[in-house]
Amino acid sequence: MIGRGPLHLGLAAVGIGLACAAVRSERLVLAIRALDRRMDRDHGMFDERLARAWTLAPRLYRGLHLRAARDVVERVSRQDATVLDIGTGTGDLPLLVQERLPSASVVGLEPSAALGRIARDRGVRVLEGRAEALPLDDDSVDVVVSSLSTHHWDDPAAAFAEIRRVLRPGGEGRLYDVRFGGLTAREVRLAARSAGLPADAVDRSVLDEGLVGIRPYSVVTIRA
Repeated sequence: MIGRGPLHLGLAAVGIGLACAAVRSERLVLAIRALDRRMDRDHGMFDERLARAWTLAPRLYRGLHLRAARDVVERVSRQDATVLDIGTGTGDLPLLVQERLPSASVVGLEPSAALGRIARDRGVRVLEGRAEALPLDDDSVDVVVSSLSTHHWDDPAAAFAEIRRVLRPGGEGRLYDVRFGGLTAREVRLAARSAGLPADAVDRSVLDEGLVGIRPYSVVTIRA
């Protein structure tokens, strides 16, 4: 999901990303995420009224999207690879990937019909659906990527299992999110265990990109 939710606009407006390194409490992370979800639900942040506003938000996360696109390219080993972007929003990340991998099949998955229409208008192939029930065949995707989306997932364990299901042998999932709102290390471990994934198939790390030593983003890696 690209640039979604009041949590992300707040990040841009007040520089909340500078506080990420100081966040160590899982309770605080869960509270921030709950507030974000409540505002999404109560104020229709992804419906027709505000969908066009999200075309501006991705500019704030250009650096993260460029990093994600670069990582995808590094993990593709064949010309006709299939790349799936979960929570594609207005389609910025798929466009960056397609630009770098013109022969690949790049597909976005988006639960919001309004955002999906914007991405399609920009030339992105978009499926409507959620991470917990991917509308794709087993062993059909080379790389799964997601940007600023995991904190919206209702059931991370189901999503992890689905990602592993659709990945081809040797494939990989890369799930990027903000550290103060995304899945914590403990949540990742529990979700992987609940999904029945081997301990060495899933890990979480902090990206090295940031400002003056502050690293605001984390990435969850899922290996086929």
